[in-house]
Amino acid sequence: MLNLSMKWRIGLGVTILVILAIGAVSLLAYAEYKEGMLGSLDRRLKNSTSMIQDLFLKNDPLVDSDQRLKETFVLFPNLNEVDYKIWFEGDEVLFCNRPAMDSLSDQILSENPDIEWPKGRFVTNVTCQGEPLRALWAKSKVHINEETPDRELNIIGYLSTANIHKEEKEFLQEILIIGGLVIWGGVIGMLTILRWGLRPLDQLIAQMEKISRNPTQEISLESPAAVKELLSFITSWKQMLKRLSLAMDEHKRFTSDISHELRTPMATVKSTLQLARSQRRSVEYYEQTLDRSLEDLDRMNQLIDKLLELSRLENGALARAVESIEMKDFLEKLIVKYQPIVAGFGKKLQSTLCSVTISGDRLLLEQLMTNLLDNAVKYSSEASVISVQMKKKHSFLEIIVHDEGGHIPLEEQANIFKRFYRVDKARSRDSGGLGLGLAIADEIVQLHGGTISVVSSCDAGTDFVIMLPLMPPKNELIEGE
Repeated sequence: MLNLSMKWRIGLGVTILVILAIGAVSLLAYAEYKEGMLGSLDRRLKNSTSMIQDLFLKNDPLVDSDQRLKETFVLFPNLNEVDYKIWFEGDEVLFCNRPAMDSLSDQILSENPDIEWPKGRFVTNVTCQGEPLRALWAKSKVHINEETPDRELNIIGYLSTANIHKEEKEFLQEILIIGGLVIWGGVIGMLTILRWGLRPLDQLIAQMEKISRNPTQEISLESPAAVKELLSFITSWKQMLKRLSLAMDEHKRFTSDISHELRTPMATVKSTLQLARSQRRSVEYYEQTLDRSLEDLDRMNQLIDKLLELSRLENGALARAVESIEMKDFLEKLIVKYQPIVAGFGKKLQSTLCSVTISGDRLLLEQLMTNLLDNAVKYSSEASVISVQMKKKHSFLEIIVHDEGGHIPLEEQANIFKRFYRVDKARSRDSGGLGLGLAIADEIVQLHGGTISVVSSCDAGTDFVIMLPLMPPKNELIEGE
C-alpha cells in the first residue's frame, strides 16, 4: 500500500466519493433524458394515430377512405411528420406513404411473437434498411353498418430515432465534459481547502522539529496551531515533554551521582594501595590498608546491589509474592526484631498499632519498614524516641514513622525520594548511607498502589507517612502481580 500523507488520503477518499456521486447523477440524468426523448416520440405517435382513428370512427370507412386521408394530411400538417401504414385486418393496405415500410408489420410480429395490446397499442424499436425507428402499432374496432360486421383497423406510425441517438451521444459527451471539469475543479478546490485546514498541523510539525533539537522548549497554546481539535493533543504532548524533560534531568543527575559514588571509593582504594606500595611497610600497616580497601570495595558492592534492586523494582522485573497480610502482627514482629538495634543507639522504639489486613509482598514491605527505621535511627537526635503509628483512613492504611531528627527544609522534601539525593548535614555520607533507601521505599510503596510523603519541622521532628490500600475483596485480589 502506498505511504500517502494524511492530506492525500483525505483528498483521495473525497475525490472517489465525488466521482461516484457525479457519476450516479450523470447516469440518472442521461436515463431521464433518454426516456424523455422517447416519451416525446411516443406522444407524437399516439396523437397522430388517435387522429386517424377518429377519422375512421366518425365517417364511413368504406367511402373514399384514401381521399379523406389525403385531405386530413393537408388540414393537419403535423401528421405528415409521421410515416404510416394503414389497413383493415385481412384487406389490402389502404395507405402507406413509404413503400419501403410495407413489410414493417411482419418484422414487428417476427421480433415480438407474444405481443400484448394494452389499450390497443404496442410500442417498439425496429430497424428498417439500417435506419432505427420508433414504431407504434394501434388496433381498433370500426363499426361500419348493421349489415356489415365490425372490422379491425390497424395503424402503424413510425418515426426515425437517428436524431435522438445523435442527441443522446451529444448529451452524454456534454455530461462527461462537465463532470470532468467539476471533478477537476472539485479536486483543486478540495486540495486547497485541505492545505488551509491542515495548516495548523503543519505548524505543529514545525514546532515538533524544533523541539526535537531542544526537548525542553515550550509550546504556546495561543499559537495558530492551537485549534480546538488539537488542544487536547498539544496539552498531552506538553505533559509528555515535561515528563521527558524531568526524566532526562533525572538521568543526567543519576549518571553524575553514580559516577561520583563509584569514583570516590575507587579513588580511595587506588590511593591507599599506591601509598602502601610506595615504600616498605610493616605487616600491621599492610593489614590495615587491606581492611580499608575491603571496606571501600564492600561499599561499592552494596551500592551496585542496591542499584540493581532499585532497577528491578522500577521495571517490574522483581518477582512478587502477593498475599494477605495482617499488618498489626506483621509490624509487631518487625518491631520486636528491631528493638535491640534501636536500643544499641541509646534510643527508644514505640508503636501504636491496629488490626488491619492488606494485600502485598511480605518481603518488600519488610524492606520498606526497615529502610524507614534505619533512616530514623541514623538521623534522630540522641536519646530520642522513634514511633510507629497505624490507623485506618477510609479505604487506606496510614503508617507514620516518626523521629525527632534534624529538620528537612520544605524545598528539599520533594527531592528526598530521588536516588542519591542528600540533604546537607541531615544526610551526610558519614552516616554510612548510600542515598538509595528512600528511593527504594518509594518504589515499593508505588508497587503496592500507595503513596509515601514526608512532613518535617524543627519543633515536631520528621514524619514519613505511608498510605497503602486496604485488602480488596477476595474476588478482586490478583495473585502474583
